[in-house]
Amino acid sequence: MEQEIIRSTNNEKIKYLKKLQDKKTRSEDDLFFVESLTTIHDAIEFGILPKELFIRGDLLDKNGEDANFILSKVENFHIINQGVNDYISCLTTSSGIYAIYDKINRDIDFKSNIIYLNGINDPGNMGTILRTSLAFGFYNIVVDDTCVDIYNPKVINASKDSIFKLNISFDKDLEIFQKIKKEMKIYSTVMTGGVLPEKLKDMASPKRSSSYAKASKKYCIVFGNEANGIGQAILDKSDGMISLSIDKIESLNVAISAGIILYELR
Repeated sequence: MEQEIIRSTNNEKIKYLKKLQDKKTRSEDDLFFVESLTTIHDAIEFGILPKELFIRGDLLDKNGEDANFILSKVENFHIINQGVNDYISCLTTSSGIYAIYDKINRDIDFKSNIIYLNGINDPGNMGTILRTSLAFGFYNIVVDDTCVDIYNPKVINASKDSIFKLNISFDKDLEIFQKIKKEMKIYSTVMTGGVLPEKLKDMASPKRSSSYAKASKKYCIVFGNEANGIGQAILDKSDGMISLSIDKIESLNVAISAGIILYELR
């Protein structure tokens, strides 16, 4: 088991961990990092181990049981001091622990419902949607090339351990979207003019043959950009629209809307 006490921000490992805050480095090396004791702990329980781990020494006393469980599973870890921790932390209140992982890219299951994300730009919204999808049983997520990087530290912080438990695929030029279109109906979320989410069951199960009705129960829900909504190319290919009934305000935050809609659809 490798153990190293790191006290300098000029340490090469620390400089690299800092570089992983940049999308370019994450993209080139297919790595990302998590700054959360709970998320790292839950990922290990789920069977996903980090490649390397850094932990502030005092956490071994403050969070003895959880910290020692993590260190018992990770071969390559390093102890850091407070100064190094302050240098690399992305959080207002630092967690004091950092784990590096290989990027996750699991194929979606076309036999189940799918969430398609188009142009979600805010890291907090992205992370919240991922966490909400997991909570309500939507395990297949497609993120298109106009969205924020899901490995952004702010996305990771908001998504908690859902990043490890979802099937997440990445679409470019609507290639996966076109495959989804062949497998199931697609419903885009819009501010007005759509049906309420509880009506989706009727829309998804037309009165044709029993075999067709059974197959058509699968569906894909699209959530779009915070300012501009869903792109026209996706709207044009959608089978229907979903809206929420709201009063006295023009719209809801996309993450809040996703929470309400996915709860209703569950």
